Amino acid sequence: MPEKKVAVIDGNSLMHRAFHAVPPTMNAPDGTPTNAVFGFIAMLLKFIDISNPDAIVCAFDAGRPKFRTEALEQYKAQRPPMDPGLKAQFPIIEELLESMSIPVVRVTGWEGDDILGTVAARDEALGYRTLLVSGDKDVYQLCSELTHVVTTRKGITDVAIYGPGEVRERYGVEPSQFPDFLGLKGDSSDNIPGVPGVGDKTAAKLLGAYGSLEGIYEHIDELRGKQKERMEENRDAAFTSRKVATIVRDLDFPLDLEGAAFPAFSAQAVTEAFSKYRFNAHLTRVLKLVGEAPERASAAIEVGQVLHGEEAEKLVDAVLESGEQVGVAIVDPEQESLFGGGSVVAVSASQGCAVFTDDVAFSQLARLVAGGNFAAIDVKAAVHRVYPADNALPALVDDGQLMSMRAFDLGLAGYVLNSSVSEYTYDVLLDTYMGGVLPVAKTEEQRATAQAAAARALIGPLTRALEDEGSERAYFDIDLPLVAVLAIMERTGAAIDVERLAQLGASTGEEIEGLRTQIFELAGQEFNVDSPKQLGHILFEVLGLPARKKTQRGYSTDAKVLKDLAEIHELPALVLRYRELAKIKSTYIDALPRMRAGDGRVHSSFNETVTTT
Repeated sequence: MPEKKVAVIDGNSLMHRAFHAVPPTMNAPDGTPTNAVFGFIAMLLKFIDISNPDAIVCAFDAGRPKFRTEALEQYKAQRPPMDPGLKAQFPIIEELLESMSIPVVRVTGWEGDDILGTVAARDEALGYRTLLVSGDKDVYQLCSELTHVVTTRKGITDVAIYGPGEVRERYGVEPSQFPDFLGLKGDSSDNIPGVPGVGDKTAAKLLGAYGSLEGIYEHIDELRGKQKERMEENRDAAFTSRKVATIVRDLDFPLDLEGAAFPAFSAQAVTEAFSKYRFNAHLTRVLKLVGEAPERASAAIEVGQVLHGEEAEKLVDAVLESGEQVGVAIVDPEQESLFGGGSVVAVSASQGCAVFTDDVAFSQLARLVAGGNFAAIDVKAAVHRVYPADNALPALVDDGQLMSMRAFDLGLAGYVLNSSVSEYTYDVLLDTYMGGVLPVAKTEEQRATAQAAAARALIGPLTRALEDEGSERAYFDIDLPLVAVLAIMERTGAAIDVERLAQLGASTGEEIEGLRTQIFELAGQEFNVDSPKQLGHILFEVLGLPARKKTQRGYSTDAKVLKDLAEIHELPALVLRYRELAKIKSTYIDALPRMRAGDGRVHSSFNETVTTT
C-alpha cells in the first residue's frame, strides 16, 4: 500500500506572502478585504495540483513560545503589529478551510513552525510522507527522507520543493545542522543575532569542518584573527540563537492523522462559503477536486464548429470581408516542448472557431489587427505578438495599421467599469457580467477556443454596462484609442548613452568609495554604512550624538534624523550624500544598460489597468 502523504500548511507564512503579493483591491460584499485569502487559496490549489496530498492540515500562530522570548528578549520584537487589513482576513481563510474539511491547528503560546515540526515527527513515526508548505527558511531543519519543504520562490504560484539534497545544495549544510547554521549567521527576519560577521558561506564552512556549534568551540583555537575574536565574544549569542531557531517537535494537541483525508469535503459547503466571498474562479477548481462543477456554467459561451487549415483561413477571409466582430485568444503552452507545439491562436465568429498554430497563427492575427474587428482580453498584449516591443524583432503590422485598428479590449472595459478589481481575467469578467466562468479545458486548443468564444460573448454585456453607467465615451474616445499609442511607444523605446552611463558609474563609484573612507575616518572604525542598525550604533553610541527618535528596531537613521544631526556633526551629511549616490548608481546608472533590448534601447511597459488615479 502506498505511503500516505500529509501536507502541513504554515498559515501565517502563506497569508503574509499572499497579502503582499496580491494588490489590496479585492473585497467581500461587506467591504472586508480578501486579497490575502485569494492569494492563499491560489497557492493552496497550485500546491494541490502539483503534489496531490492525501491529507492537509493548516497551522496558525497562537503566540510566541515563552522559552524563546526568555532566551532572546528581542525575538521578533522588531516586527510591527499585523496590518488590520490582513488581520481581518484570518477568520475568512479559516471559514474557507473549514468548508474544505481541512483541520486548522492552533496551540496557545506556540508558533505555526512548532506545529509543523510536531506533525512531521508524528507522520514519520507512522511512516507517512510530509510536505511542509512554508515561506520561512527555518523549516528546512525539518527536511528528511520522509519530510520535504514546499516553498514559494516568487509571486504566489511559483514553488520549489526542498529535501535534504536541495538544502545541502543551497546552503552547504545538512538539515540537522540548520539550527546551528542559524545560530551562527542569525536571522534578521526573526531578530536572531547570530555571530557578527558570519554569513552563509562562513557558517557552512565552519559547520562542514566541525559539525556543530559544540564542535566549533571545541576547536576554537584553530580559528584565526577577527573570526576567532568574534566567535569567542559571541559564544553565548550563538548558542542562544540556535536555541531560539530550533523548532519544537513534541507539542501536545489532538489531531487524527490516520483518519485525516483530502479531498473529503461537501460540494454544497464549499459552494456556499466560496460564493459568499465571490471566489467563483477558485470555487470551480475546488469543486473539480471532488468531480463536481459549479452550477453557474455560462450557456452563452458556445465555441461552435472548430476549424483548422484551409477552412480556418477561409473563416478569417470571411470575417475580414464582412467586418464581423470576432473574439480572439492566444494561449501559450504551459511547458515548452522539444517537439514543437507552440502558441495557439483562436478566432471565434458566428460561423465557428478558427484555430491556428505556430507561424501561421501570428500571420492570421496580423491580418485581423491590420484590417479586422476583434475583441481580446488584453489588446496591447495581443498586438505585441505581431508588433514586438523590441525593434530588433520584425513587426507584421505597421504604426498606421495599429492606429486605425478596430479592437475591443475586454480587460480595459472591465477596468473602466470597476477600477478597484485587482485583475481582469475571463473568469472575473464572465462571473461579473454573465454569471459564470470558463469551462474546464484539458488542452491548449480547448482553452484557446473557449477563451475566444468568451471574448466574443463578452462584447455585448460589457458594451451595455458601459452605456448603462455612462462610461462609453471615456472608454471608446479616451482609453481604447490609447492602446495603440502605448504599443507604439513601447516599441519605440528610449535610447540610452551607454558610454556616458559607464563614465558616470565609474565616477560615482569613486565618489561613493571616497565618502565611505571619510565616514570611516570620522567614525573611527569600519562598519556597514548601509545598515541602519550599525549606523545608529556609530552615531549614538560611539559618537554620542543625541538620539532624536527610537523605534522597535532601534535608533532611527532616516533622512530627517540625519538632516537634523548634520547641523552638529559632519558624518550624517556624508551618509546622506552616500545614500543618494548609491541609490542613483544602483537604480539607474548601473541598471539601465542591463535593461536594453536587442535593439539597444530601453522599452518600458505602460499599463492602463493598474493604478486608480
